[in-house]
Amino acid sequence: MKQKQESMSEAEYIATFCNEKRIRNRWAVCVSPETHKLLQKAVFTFMDYHVTAVSMVDAILSHHFETHRELITQLYTEKIEKTFNFIRQENNEPDSSDDETGCP
Repeated sequence: MKQKQESMSEAEYIATFCNEKRIRNRWAVCVSPETHKLLQKAVFTFMDYHVTAVSMVDAILSHHFETHRELITQLYTEKIEKTFNFIRQENNEPDSSDDETGCP
């Protein structure tokens, strides 16, 4: 379900997403043409703050991961547990929760 995000002021937006950041070790990220056009518009809008597309994308993703850290961590943990439970079942290993000694 989509939650409506609280609105940011212009100053908060600039402080969060429009910082010049030099990124020496980079990884490519592919985006749709529509997202790329929006990114170009945002970078142009805030070019007085020396923001680049790379630094803005980095800030947007960092903000997203920080904002949703608990949910992402919870879902990641559940995924790992499901994977290991599946592997145990495939190998006919007993589930460690059934172990009376409490040892793995």
